[in-house]
Amino acid sequence: MSQGAYTDLLKDGNFVRYWLSTLSADLGYGMFELALTWLVISTTHSAAATGGVLFVEFATYSLTAVVGPVIDSGSDKRVFITRIFPVQALIAVFITFLIILRAVSLPLILIIAFLMAFLWDFPWLAQSAILPLILKRQKLLQANSMMQAFGGGSTIFINALAGVVIAIIGVQGVSAVYAITFLVSAAVMKTVNVPRMSGRPFTREVLFASLSEGWDFVMKGARRDLRELFFVSGMQGFFSVAPLLLIAVISYTYMHANVREYGVLNALLLAGGFAGNFIFGKLNRTERIGKSILVATLLEGILIAISPMTIRSIPLSDAIWFAVGCFDPIFYNGYNSYIQATVDGTHIARVKGNAYLLRGVGRGCGNIVLGFIVLYLGLQTGAAAFGTALVILPLVLLIAGSNVSRMGYS
Repeated sequence: MSQGAYTDLLKDGNFVRYWLSTLSADLGYGMFELALTWLVISTTHSAAATGGVLFVEFATYSLTAVVGPVIDSGSDKRVFITRIFPVQALIAVFITFLIILRAVSLPLILIIAFLMAFLWDFPWLAQSAILPLILKRQKLLQANSMMQAFGGGSTIFINALAGVVIAIIGVQGVSAVYAITFLVSAAVMKTVNVPRMSGRPFTREVLFASLSEGWDFVMKGARRDLRELFFVSGMQGFFSVAPLLLIAVISYTYMHANVREYGVLNALLLAGGFAGNFIFGKLNRTERIGKSILVATLLEGILIAISPMTIRSIPLSDAIWFAVGCFDPIFYNGYNSYIQATVDGTHIARVKGNAYLLRGVGRGCGNIVLGFIVLYLGLQTGAAAFGTALVILPLVLLIAGSNVSRMGYS
């Protein structure tokens, strides 16, 4: 059943400050991802090279499995945001100058993708650990839905703005903007009141002990639902990377390097994400999260599979990618909320970090595999293969009555 309304969240000043901090960070990092993708494909003219860079970025996210114990051990989770975002801002300024000087190469882009993704792991996990500390669990799905609707890679503003900035003053303009957003995020997070956890001195021995404990909690504990969710998330992550790369290929190859249409398609994709997340959170069916995320995945797969058929009609293509966006963020939103609501605060960063080990590797490998499929077999084959897989996976889980399909909480 629905628990309250979005207005209840907006009356909570502490949550609003937390949200503004994450929104600013999501804005910056979302623009970074979009700019990076366009920088690669416009520099190399290769879908395979673009997939390779995205592989490095998404595979690096899987290092959250190592970062998780660091977050869990910290008594003040905010420091992982207030200290790391300024470092990323400095890197963004450095990137800006490199682009202006035309000193960017593919090896350098790979290094930047790795470094920015690894640093992002710390605040990303810290944000996830902070939210259940400042909200009751009945509000977590609504809070995640609202934040995902306006940020977290699911907002029209991020990609529309990035597309406009790239078109007007180039990628260097985007890198300058996300430097500012990281600094703003760090400053606002300092004002958020977060209960302190019992911390302990962090040593190499503590790291390995925490890693082992985190894995044992899931793999040897009673949470069979989490074990299954880990593997399903990895598989879903492998195939759900399709939209970002497919839109880049469509815009660059089939629309004659039309950067404005690239921005428009991404904006529509993420406008759909806004709508889908908003409705998902409004319904707040926490007791049926499993079925919701699987049905959304199935519908997204159908739309991805047929997306190449609409290339010759810009209005129809726009409509398809908007529809894809409606379903695309639901899986991650649901699985993230479920972990936050059902895992205790002393394990949450490790559990989420461990979960993203498989998801990060899956998303990284999915990008590079899809890049080579598009390169050698064509756009239609790549979209059909990945879309069909996103239909088969949830169908099997729903028919089998899996643990994931039964996930929920009240």
